Amino acid sequence: MQNPSQDKRKNESSKQPALFRWAWAWGVASTAAMLLCYWLGWKDFARALLAVTIVMLTISEIASRYDVTRKSKSGESQDTEPEEFYIHFPDPAESGWLNYTVIPSKSIYKEEICFGGPPVDISTYEYAVKGDHVFARLVDLREDDIYGKQYEVVNGQVLETEIRSRKPYDSTDGHIERLKKEVMWNETIGSLRYFILSKHECDLSIFSRERQRLDKGFASLAEKATQLGGMREPGSYYKAMNDADEESKAALRELQQTTRLERFGISFRELRDYEHIIQTLDGLISGSENQI
Repeated sequence: MQNPSQDKRKNESSKQPALFRWAWAWGVASTAAMLLCYWLGWKDFARALLAVTIVMLTISEIASRYDVTRKSKSGESQDTEPEEFYIHFPDPAESGWLNYTVIPSKSIYKEEICFGGPPVDISTYEYAVKGDHVFARLVDLREDDIYGKQYEVVNGQVLETEIRSRKPYDSTDGHIERLKKEVMWNETIGSLRYFILSKHECDLSIFSRERQRLDKGFASLAEKATQLGGMREPGSYYKAMNDADEESKAALRELQQTTRLERFGISFRELRDYEHIIQTLDGLISGSENQI
């Protein structure tokens, strides 16, 4: 199937021969007219007609070259514009959003998150695909709030002094430590991992294998959690019933610790985002990204 942009350039370039045919048709007609004028003795009129013909041919040549150059540059700029792909995550708040923009040609993705009001956090990550795995590190992070744009990470550097001056809170130390971990290379898991892999010509069988792994691990965890009286809502983890005893609550918390979850072959994020991950995998398996 031919690329639409190629069709467009082909159609535009076809206009140039038509312009030249028109110009040379005029030249042929004017030449015949000049010969007739000379034969009739109208030499001054013939010379004037020759001058007009030369001027018109020169103008048409210049205009044609300019038009072709302009359209060629326009086509090149459109071809070099990086292609972007989008994936939407469940809202982190009732009126918020969490969106990702993946740009494969630059190996970056952008995260935009809002919890229902200012600020809006906009992060840029650099990523690398290694086989079936994706690794990423935070490059830039800014907050857009009522006071303007406030940067917290620039070119992989955490602006600790600026953050502390704007956020003198008890939670600021933890926030800075999290950012320091984010600017290091970390493995990307969940829906975003599979979405990025799908843009880099990966083995499509990975999506089916991963779905089977998650289904098996989640089913085993659900069985154990249910035995302890745990219940779970989509986008969350297992919680004990209000009337559960402390021993059952402690056992349920322990069951969902990182080391215990690894025995089921899943991570805490995969547990939390299970429904969205399955939806993403199903969309990639079926080849329909509209389901993502």
